[in-house]
Amino acid sequence: PETEIFLAEIEIKNNLIKIEKAENINNHKGYDNQPFFTPDGKSILFSSETDSNKKIHTCEYNIKSKKIKKLTQTQTSEYSPMLTPNGKNISAVVVEEDSAQRVWLYDAKTGDKKSCLHEATDSIGYYAWLGNDTIIYYKLTNPHSLRVLNLKTGDDNWLCDHPTRSFKKMNSTTFF
Repeated sequence: PETEIFLAEIEIKNNLIKIEKAENINNHKGYDNQPFFTPDGKSILFSSETDSNKKIHTCEYNIKSKKIKKLTQTQTSEYSPMLTPNGKNISAVVVEEDSAQRVWLYDAKTGDKKSCLHEATDSIGYYAWLGNDTIIYYKLTNPHSLRVLNLKTGDDNWLCDHPTRSFKKMNSTTFF
């Protein structure tokens, strides 16, 4: 469906939340979703239907200049883009030509596709980095499950069934 991403100013004062100046950052027909604020707070990575072939690619919105740059141009679709913990790469769930869904790495500066994060892990719906070598992910199993993958050892541990689709690292020992 057509979706949009809005950027707004939020103020919290005396237990009241005030939202002002909401702007649609990519006002166009098509899919715009899964925003990720870069750690420096200067830009937002997001998935967007940017061309007529109906593929979803990774874009970057510069908050100061209000300009959008298309980062990837592939034959596949990329979802849930975010910077890797070292900041050198962008990771994204790629729906491959055979419909496999794996996390791939892209060069953060050029957008060039580099490598699959873990070839043996498929059916990833959503994910988040927990550390340099660990991701938590929503696996498209029946029932859907939440799992933690150690990229160094390949250990893939089940946490629960029927999880939420949204999770975020809070600190070195906690996620929600």
